[in-house]
Amino acid sequence: MSTVPEKYRRLRSFAFGDGPALADELLDLVLRGLKTATCSTEDEPNTSTPGERWIVLDGRGNPRCVIESIEVTYRRYNDVDATFAYEEGEGDRSLAYWRSAHRRYFERQGKFSEDMMLMCERFGLVEVFEGSNIAHPHAVSVPSPLVGEREWTEFGASTVLSIRRGQPPLPLAGRGWGGGSPASEAAMEEKKPKWKVSYRLRSNARALRKNSTDAERILWSELRDHRLNGASFRRQVPIESYIADFLCHAARLVIELDGGQHFSY
Repeated sequence: MSTVPEKYRRLRSFAFGDGPALADELLDLVLRGLKTATCSTEDEPNTSTPGERWIVLDGRGNPRCVIESIEVTYRRYNDVDATFAYEEGEGDRSLAYWRSAHRRYFERQGKFSEDMMLMCERFGLVEVFEGSNIAHPHAVSVPSPLVGEREWTEFGASTVLSIRRGQPPLPLAGRGWGGGSPASEAAMEEKKPKWKVSYRLRSNARALRKNSTDAERILWSELRDHRLNGASFRRQVPIESYIADFLCHAARLVIELDGGQHFSY
């Protein structure tokens, strides 16, 4: 495991992609200077700011390098241009490949639409830690939202998941390694939702994520990042004319929580 220099130990950290193999593949692109951009959904609260530095983890959670955010902008899926697609560094680096791969990814998350808003980030490689070569990068590239926020502590190279007091837990979309539930059945298919979501309902869901109740924050801290037997959960998910508190597509499971907010209507 690489040793993290003292000056970086308080940085937040993450791994690219949605699984160990993909984390290694995308990290390899970063280390080779091919990948200098990434994107995620607009409701991602784990937003970087220009000048902020991050530790990048490999597929086993080991720290491999430090990157620095250069630019964070918001644009719609269908407005992403060939330059940004090239800077993402994946596949043949064409806009056609970028659109195809990212469409598949966001469809798996149940979030895709042609005009969906994305957080688009450009970054630069600051420092590579000793022993950070990825021996067996995988051949097939897919999108690369940031995943698995962690915070380095004074205890050295070990990491702990950061629970930010007074703030809603981080959304699951694009996070965690492995898909489906339970973990022993990683090939379990994530069903693509077939319903259409109105702009108003999607806006209401986004507002609910930003204003989670205490009960929702507590449960989300146990469900996010595939913590419950590897199951992939999302929170405040529009379903027809309703908004489910928590949803696991693969298990066809909805969890609803009662709370004080119900007494105010």
